[in-house]
Amino acid sequence: MPKISWMKCGFCLSSIFFLVSIAILFDCSASSATTAYGWARGWYGQLGPMGSEKTFSPVTIPLPQDIISIKVGSTFGLALDACGRVWAWGRGVTGVTGRESPPANREENYPEPSIVPGLPEDIVEIAAGEEVAFALSKDGTVWTWGGSNTFGDQGYGNSVQSSVPPKKVPGLANIIRISAVSYHGLALRSDGTVWAWGHNSFGECGVDPEAQSSHITPRQVQGLSNIIAIETGYSTSFALRVDGVMFGWGADVSPVTYQYDPLALSGETPMAQLWAASFNGYAEDIYGQLWSIGQHGGGCLNANPQCESTKTLQRATKVPSARIMEAGHDVAIFCTPQGTLKALGSNYYGGLALEDPYAQAWDPIDIPNISNVFDVDVNEDTVMVLTGAKCHAQLESGLSTLFVPKVNVLGRAYSLKFVSWPMEGYSLGFKLVSAVEVPVGACGQEATLLNLGGEVLLHLPWIEFDGRYFWANMRIIPSGDGIYGIMVGAGEL
Repeated sequence: MPKISWMKCGFCLSSIFFLVSIAILFDCSASSATTAYGWARGWYGQLGPMGSEKTFSPVTIPLPQDIISIKVGSTFGLALDACGRVWAWGRGVTGVTGRESPPANREENYPEPSIVPGLPEDIVEIAAGEEVAFALSKDGTVWTWGGSNTFGDQGYGNSVQSSVPPKKVPGLANIIRISAVSYHGLALRSDGTVWAWGHNSFGECGVDPEAQSSHITPRQVQGLSNIIAIETGYSTSFALRVDGVMFGWGADVSPVTYQYDPLALSGETPMAQLWAASFNGYAEDIYGQLWSIGQHGGGCLNANPQCESTKTLQRATKVPSARIMEAGHDVAIFCTPQGTLKALGSNYYGGLALEDPYAQAWDPIDIPNISNVFDVDVNEDTVMVLTGAKCHAQLESGLSTLFVPKVNVLGRAYSLKFVSWPMEGYSLGFKLVSAVEVPVGACGQEATLLNLGGEVLLHLPWIEFDGRYFWANMRIIPSGDGIYGIMVGAGEL
């Protein structure tokens, strides 16, 4: 088995795109018809015109049927369509909905989604902070609008109170991923470095908070390299290195009060996917197991009976596997392999989608009437989901074709198609025959390419085969005439 370097693997993938004569373009007209739903906290119209202050069952948000990603700020909603346009709705006074002039009446909201003007129409990822929105353009620039800039969360470096229309965040170029939840943001550059700005009271920007409690312009987070994924919590930051090591810094990731130096959280088992929300961090390892760290106000995911903070990465025994894992202040939501939703925590704002506001669930319960879920987001106690598209890998009957809708390759995203190929000494081999670049913000989960000790592994978190669901690991083997893969491990979910 040849061993190859990570950068060589990236080069080989680029080469195979040329060999199979595939134009690396995303056809927005070919997207699946999708539907957006929201429930729970909706004080500012962020649940759309059918929502209310407390909405105890899912309501439809009137968005186009080509939405590929949805995000929730504390007072607004954000959506990305397949053609690279951004939609926003919710509280109007901060300008986060993109309206040119915030209303004179501070109580006025905009529950009807509309396109945010002034953005490039090639947006590939969106992020929603407390009251500020971000969009990543395909050219690697980051745009922002709305927000109070109290802690420098816009990244401008000045005291602008509200930004309409959108402006570029200075100092950010060649960016391939973005993340925001509260008052700080993260950006991943194409060279594998991480940049942070905004609130830093717990060291979430990678700076000693006693020296600087906020960072008003983006700065590089020291001690990180070869990063392929990033996530933000309310006062915590997370990153995934190409070798599967998960890092965390900020609050609740170690016994230290201010963990401003990135700390390696994972042990010998490589992690392949990250999520973060509220005061929690989550990771899925290469064997399909979910792990968690941080506070658990949204419900304990492990066997800890007191629901206390866990400042080390622990197995989430109550949620052994999940396509997507999100949490707010009082509720945790996760998507099952079958595309349904489960929740645990408190129903005070309706996060459990139950009629009784005093209901609680400390073991997962079903969210009714929601299926085919492919994206989920939770902020504080507002829940939004997208349904209708298949974002998991599919293996055709007869094992002839493997389709992977989204793979994280050096921080970029591609849709890959493999065909069955005889590989001497192995029962299940494949050859890559097509690769199409897709927006990095599409879908809530993704396959990931890792470099483990010089061998390149493609981790597939969800494969559907004959109505059953599996995780699988494929070893990638580049050669002079293409890229091949052999299955080296799998398990049913």
